[in-house]
Order: sequence, then C-alpha cells, then structure tokens
Amino acid sequence: MTRKLEKDFWGHFPSHYTRALRRAEKLFGPKIGWGRHRTVFRDGAEVVKVPSRSSGCCANDEEARTWKTPHEPRAKCRFDPILSEKLGVPVLRMEYVEHVGWSERADWTWSVDCGQVGHTADGRLVAYDWEHAR
Repeated sequence: MTRKLEKDFWGHFPSHYTRALRRAEKLFGPKIGWGRHRTVFRDGAEVVKVPSRSSGCCANDEEARTWKTPHEPRAKCRFDPILSEKLGVPVLRMEYVEHVGWSERADWTWSVDCGQVGHTADGRLVAYDWEHAR
C-alpha cells in the first residue's frame, strides 16, 4: 500500500527540507545550532538559517521583515536568493553573533526569551532570533 505524501503550506514535501539540510551541510560543514524550525550553519562572518520545516520558512520571512524596524537591537539579516535556489528552500543570512552570558547583558535583554542575545563582530549587543526579539 502506498502512502500519498502531502505538501506543506509552502508547497514543499517533508523530504525537501531533509535534502536542503544535507546540501547545506556539504557546503558549510556541521551545523552550529538548531531549533524547532531551522538549522544554523556558519559561513565566515555570517550564519545561514535553513528551514527544517514549513514553520522555518515563516520564521525566516518574519525575521527578514522585522529586523529593519527593531524595538531593540537585532542582528542584520537578508534573504539569499542564490543559495535559496541552490538548496530549494528560502534561506536567510545573518551576521554572526557571539552569545553572551547572563552577567554581561543590558536591561533590555532580560525580555528576550532564552537569552538569545550576543555581540556582533563590531561589538553591538543584539538579539538574534525572531521569535524572541519582538
């Protein structure tokens, strides 16, 4: 008996994300982080956020739109249309942020869930995840 595969909201099959993650790992090496929606790879001074499910596509879209009008400092990011085409899913590039410990944070950072804040290469303290940087 064969099972019909259903496309997710964005028109991708679940295996589509698996292929994208494998391709990204071949390009960038092992992942440096992951969450419920996306897997993160390091590419020099930037990270690449690859969706691991349809909600990751939403997360990339939301993050790309909201960093431009922040309520608090956020890491700079942009869509990468060339890499998105190569991987077959919408990929976001973001400046690399070095996570900081609890004792090194400004007052505004205490409202950022899971403490997803850190310093950029030029020393700015920023939030680096869309869900928690509102």
